[in-house]
Amino acid sequence: MKGGNFYIVFAILQVISDLSAAEKYSFLVAGDPQYLAEKSKSPKQLDPYSEKANNRAIALLKSFSGRSIPEDHGGGKVSEKILGLINTGDLIDSADKTGGNYPAMQEFEWKRYKTDYGLTGKDGLIPFPVYEVHGNHDGPQGDTFIVNNIIERNQKRPGIVNRSDNGLHYSWNWGPLHCINLGIFVGKGDKRRNEHHYAPRSSLEFLREDLADEVGKSGRPVIISFHLHPNCPEYDWPEEDLEAFWKAIKAFNVLALFHGHTHGSPP
Repeated sequence: MKGGNFYIVFAILQVISDLSAAEKYSFLVAGDPQYLAEKSKSPKQLDPYSEKANNRAIALLKSFSGRSIPEDHGGGKVSEKILGLINTGDLIDSADKTGGNYPAMQEFEWKRYKTDYGLTGKDGLIPFPVYEVHGNHDGPQGDTFIVNNIIERNQKRPGIVNRSDNGLHYSWNWGPLHCINLGIFVGKGDKRRNEHHYAPRSSLEFLREDLADEVGKSGRPVIISFHLHPNCPEYDWPEEDLEAFWKAIKAFNVLALFHGHTHGSPP
């Protein structure tokens, strides 16, 4: 990835808990802000493309509440009460790199992400809680200070009902909707498989346990978020892990899978 590459996806999912009711639950989904600092041993600002793109993204996220929805997208208005934002990873750009200016750049990028997005909806520019996962640019093996800080943030993240043993993966409820965040991708074991790129940090084990304990046979709707997309190359998402993922969710009422990672680039 080169500096200034961003992919922001926005989604409003409205879940009707009862066919006779009109109660709706609205939230946003975004991915790959990839905050990129200027190349310096002591960065003082973001790369200009990164600054511009992220400022626009924050403004857009803040603009959705009460906004009219085009008729060809269903019509109506976005709820005034947005429950939260799911961020599907690659929060910063430089944590997959080492040496030189990168340690200082990583610190600056992560500080800026937290300043802009906050956590609870009261401590950043985003006026609702944030639920992020890590991507490959945040630490391909899930062992960077960014990943460790996500684990710390999970202790304070609003509404969490379940966390993995390692503290990285977590779930929460929005009304009848059960939401699960599973890091970079869904796979078995803590470390990366031989001849594959990324470490799953035992996300498959947590998914199985969480579905059994928090959903069971209730039929409640579920959404699942992670960074990689299920159709990515096999060396990114191992075939045996992908097959196990499909098997794990087959019997459940999964409404949506949200991911990041795949996106275009600015000129």
